[in-house]
Amino acid sequence: MDFDALKAVQFGLGTTAVIVMDKSTDIVDAIARLSYFYKHESCGQCTPCKERTGWLWMIMERMKTGNAKLEEINMLREVTK
Repeated sequence: MDFDALKAVQFGLGTTAVIVMDKSTDIVDAIARLSYFYKHESCGQCTPCKERTGWLWMIMERMKTGNAKLEEINMLREVTK
């Protein structure tokens, strides 16, 4: 069982990870880095992941620089459902 064999039968296992952070971690920066990674490393099989990770990354980048709008917090909730 490998990626190509699963793709041939139109089946995917998804992505899973465990990340350990301490209290000194900037959570906004961490989410921005993770969303950038998944934006580029998505297998592209499901539309929500393929499209929403880009939105998530853009919003998080604006938050990092202090250029986000208050209503984008609710937008993040919608994008990550």
